[in-house]
Amino acid sequence: MNILKCLFTVCLLGMFFSIVEGQKRVPANELIALPEGTVYKQLPNGLHYVIKQNDMPGHKVEFRLILRAGSILQTEKEGGVAHFLEHMAFNGTEHFPNKGIVEFLESLGVKYGFGINAFTGFDRTIYMFSIPTDRPEDLDRGLLILKDWLTGIQIRPEQVEREKGVILEEARGYDTGDPFYDVKVGGTRYSERMPLGTPEEIKSMTAEKLENFYRKWYVPELATIVVVGDLNVGEMEEKIKELFEGIPAVKTTGYKEYPLGYKEKVAYQEMQDTLISRSTLELILPKVTTVQSTYGDRLKKIKESVLVSAVNARFKAQDLRVSLSDNWYLSDKDHLVFSIDGEHGTEIKEKIVEVVSTLKQIREQGFCEPELARLKENAIKQLGKLYTVKSSEQWCEDFADLAISGERYVTDTLHNGWLATQIRAIESKELQTLAGKWFGCLSHVRAAYHYNPLKGEKLTEKEIQDSWEEGEKVSRGVYEYVVVEEEEQEEVDVPEFLVRKFTPSRQLIVSERMIDGLDVKEICLMNGARIILKRTKDEDRQITLTAFARGGASILTPENYPLLEGVAGYMEMGGIEKMDYDSYCEMLAQEEMAFSVTFEPYWHGWIAMAPADKVTELCHLVYEKCFYPEKRYEDFEDAKQDMLANVGQETMLSKMLKSAPDRQMAARIDQLMGNSLATGKMAESREEIEALNLDDIADFYRQLYTNPNGLVCVVCGNFDMNEVERDLVAVLGMFPAQEKVNNWVLPEFDYPKGGFREIFPNENEGQTIFDYLYYGNYEAGLRNSLMLKLVRDVVRNRLLSVLREQESLLYSPYMLLYYKGLPQAGYYFDINASVDTKNMEKVDQLLKEIIRDVQENEVEESELAALQRSFVVTRREVVNDYATAEWKKYLMGALRDGETLDDLARYEEILYSITPADLKDACRKYLNMERCGVLLMQGKESK
Repeated sequence: MNILKCLFTVCLLGMFFSIVEGQKRVPANELIALPEGTVYKQLPNGLHYVIKQNDMPGHKVEFRLILRAGSILQTEKEGGVAHFLEHMAFNGTEHFPNKGIVEFLESLGVKYGFGINAFTGFDRTIYMFSIPTDRPEDLDRGLLILKDWLTGIQIRPEQVEREKGVILEEARGYDTGDPFYDVKVGGTRYSERMPLGTPEEIKSMTAEKLENFYRKWYVPELATIVVVGDLNVGEMEEKIKELFEGIPAVKTTGYKEYPLGYKEKVAYQEMQDTLISRSTLELILPKVTTVQSTYGDRLKKIKESVLVSAVNARFKAQDLRVSLSDNWYLSDKDHLVFSIDGEHGTEIKEKIVEVVSTLKQIREQGFCEPELARLKENAIKQLGKLYTVKSSEQWCEDFADLAISGERYVTDTLHNGWLATQIRAIESKELQTLAGKWFGCLSHVRAAYHYNPLKGEKLTEKEIQDSWEEGEKVSRGVYEYVVVEEEEQEEVDVPEFLVRKFTPSRQLIVSERMIDGLDVKEICLMNGARIILKRTKDEDRQITLTAFARGGASILTPENYPLLEGVAGYMEMGGIEKMDYDSYCEMLAQEEMAFSVTFEPYWHGWIAMAPADKVTELCHLVYEKCFYPEKRYEDFEDAKQDMLANVGQETMLSKMLKSAPDRQMAARIDQLMGNSLATGKMAESREEIEALNLDDIADFYRQLYTNPNGLVCVVCGNFDMNEVERDLVAVLGMFPAQEKVNNWVLPEFDYPKGGFREIFPNENEGQTIFDYLYYGNYEAGLRNSLMLKLVRDVVRNRLLSVLREQESLLYSPYMLLYYKGLPQAGYYFDINASVDTKNMEKVDQLLKEIIRDVQENEVEESELAALQRSFVVTRREVVNDYATAEWKKYLMGALRDGETLDDLARYEEILYSITPADLKDACRKYLNMERCGVLLMQGKESK
């Protein structure tokens, strides 16, 4: 008996431990782990903080103050308060009076509007800036700024009045970017609490309203501090505790989260567009969103994505041009969006019937095992796609979602096995139930119809509703799933001529050297080609070859321009002569290689990419593609026939220009400033099209692309330096030297003599969008490039301080700079913004006063030093050892602008040699009042 009791006890214990162990293996309720090394805690007063070390980029730290308070919390009498308060946060705080925050950060080299910014949404307000890590004490002051924003914003009535003009201009130019935004949020609390507020609400703003909102909602309980970057986590945590623990806890009353609730069953909005060839209807079905906090939430979202994939697979099997997405998020709702297109409304109504009947079929019949198995395996494959290497800014975006909604993103594979098991266990009934919940009835549908009135009739709400109901009545037979076996791709053998090793001769090289300060190697070849090698430390071992040489569309005469301007596109049609085209394409995909031709106004060249261990194949490919490109006669003739079929028809570009004054103005700027060529036009007439000849185009291509004279090849990536140097020297050395320098004459561009003034219409009543253009020629070189940039930033500072802060006339004035050093050094500045039309005359006067001021008075040394430091900080962040793409862009841009590698290595020395007197002279030289043009897109003055 005792033995039996013992055995029974042992069995019970075994069962107990099995249950406990089983619970450990089932992480459904386990929080998704934050990225390795992340600290996420809460102080006793309720404030949360997130800290993460990250050196992408190095020498920089990102700061965020995230508040779970936005415009949705405003009362009916507080319209626009949350956003207005965001503006006031930059107008003075306890420890940084007036513009102290911006002035301090700009003294560190951070630019307002770029490294310093803020955002107000429905459910959040986020303040953000970055700080270089040169001086540890600056990080302390960064934290003090965050504290001041939380507890020490100073709201003075005179500043409130001054800021109204700025916010009114911001509201005047505000665009949601979605023409159907109203139908998506209309009739809800969210449409009544738009962050910017109405003009009337902005004009009636008071310091008292702002102060009340600030004291009520800017409290530790609703705040999260985020600090990510090149830092010591432990030290930063101690600093946060020391500075923020003393803030008293405030119990918020009345705080709530507002669900997105629609009143209308069906809401409809249409937009006419004579430029589109097919009509599109979006049917939007709101559903409650799943916030991904635990692994159980993760599994739930995966099941939802499986159903979306299943629905799209059914649509595809039935040859419907319909897609379902689940990616528009607002408040507590996701939005399932059916995109249905057709030539006209009748076709779209028919498709609605098919869509709804398909959804009904899914609800009733579900999915067969083979169909479901394929969907589940595809979902399992997605588990391995994790993104764990991010910039500090990207991590801050993730942590903002964590702070606002508790959303967590998976950054490890810890529970992928459990998730895979759960995915394989998904049954058809689960998806049928979910489909019934989503698509079972026509509830709160948003319908957005974009159509061409010249080609298709409009739809009505009733027609949409009737089509939906008709679809519910349709009885489909049993769905027969056809298993489509995926063809196994046979591996393509890389041809021997692409893999044979190079044996270069040292006699090909004229000179080679390392550029100290850049860690760049330069190799000059006997035939005139030049190789620039920059090795980076990117995680992916890739190599990019980017070559360029003078001679593009500008060398074509008006007679041969229509015949040859499409050379790049026509030669991209084919592969190489020695390979079958299909095999060539398959090989590129298999070997992860790419090659593309570039043909610009003043330059031609090519871009080639491959894994670093494929450098030999890539170099051979470059040679074959330049010397022996495949000519695809059949495809070329098809392209000609398409062009002939459209002879006499107005081009889409022409239609767009006619219907859009902003495009007309941009095109005019390009024309006046030499961004577009006036030497010729594309083949338009039947005679010009029929004269196109692929052999002639190929001859021109080879003449251009096999000429090594002046060719520069910039090589960036994580690669073996010796191997790349050997192969590139060999392949570019095979390009035959030209007996004489090419005789292409690059046409000189002449800027307009004197000034000009042109006006374009603006449908926005009372608004003027202006572009003031200052232009001319300069002497190419790094020092003068830097001088141009300093002129830009000095004037931009004045635009902000005078037109925005003192006069409150503009929201965001820009001073843009465009310049090119070769083949002819030219530049232009573009001062642009939008303004109330009745204030345009005053803006014009102030702009002239600003220009005169910088021409007559030297800037303060402290201001120049801050600008110079901003250049250094930006360059250090952008061009770092992990930024292959940025290095390529930087070296290419500098060399094409006539800047030398030696000067780039002396960047800081040259930059800091520029004095206030030099800058004043540059303002006189480059801001020539006699070479200034004005373009206005002007609406009628509002009454």
